[in-house]
Amino acid sequence: MVARTSSGRGARNSSGSAGVISSGRLVSTSSKDRNHGKPQPQPLSTVVNNSSNTNSGAESATSFSHYPKIDNAILTMKSALGRFTRANDRRMVLRTLKEVKYLKALPIDPRPPPMVDLEELELEVAKESLVLNGQAFHPSVIGVGNDASANASMISSLAVTLSPDTLYYDLLCRLARTITSSDCYAKLNEILGSHELNLMNASAERKPKIKKGKPGFVSDTPPIEINIFEEGGNIHAHIVTTLGFGLYRKLDVNTGRPWIKMQVELNERMNFSSGSQVRHITIHWPDMYV
Repeated sequence: MVARTSSGRGARNSSGSAGVISSGRLVSTSSKDRNHGKPQPQPLSTVVNNSSNTNSGAESATSFSHYPKIDNAILTMKSALGRFTRANDRRMVLRTLKEVKYLKALPIDPRPPPMVDLEELELEVAKESLVLNGQAFHPSVIGVGNDASANASMISSLAVTLSPDTLYYDLLCRLARTITSSDCYAKLNEILGSHELNLMNASAERKPKIKKGKPGFVSDTPPIEINIFEEGGNIHAHIVTTLGFGLYRKLDVNTGRPWIKMQVELNERMNFSSGSQVRHITIHWPDMYV
């Protein structure tokens, strides 16, 4: 269920309290007023832990999507991955992964934003590099209560069929990597996790240490791309988030070095007004000899 409060949601002001978005202006409210009579939101760390505990269940799953062809292809892939991993054949593991065309656009079930602490969301998103409707925003200039309020003003002017505070909160949830990465992890672990392979999330740690000059990867995590617009009184958005993951052989987990690095693009298209959304992930694998 999406968190709701009787007061608005907005960027924090200089005193550290949250603010209400009202016609593009920030009005200070205390956390006591915002949370009165409402269930307490859970920390972002709880959301991640609930979605990415272990690899349990990955072995026994036989249905990975709503499409039998995809399920059969993934079952065949998992069998081959186990065989080649036991043989320590990284090249054949990568070849097997690249041959599964469904991993280029793997659907993820939609879900409403979790109920988490607003201030934690704002602080996390303020550290991100963003491209909003073609305009770049960098962490050095994005600040809670600074550009956040300007963006909230623009968004609130579009909100015809839903409240600006609800739109603001929902959008922050889509931009927080701790939330998007845990969603992707849950799906990828179901497909790639096994007795031989562990999937680990690099994005939630915010430490995508990828060496420069390595083909197939970039040195820094690409910015989150957001296109948001209004049509017929409805607010639409397309968000692309790039996340980092690694596959580890069980014997190599303690080394801290993934056997296979990957970059995952999460594409989300949503209608905030109606609540409809479509999500899929695209996996980018490294070259076989990297």
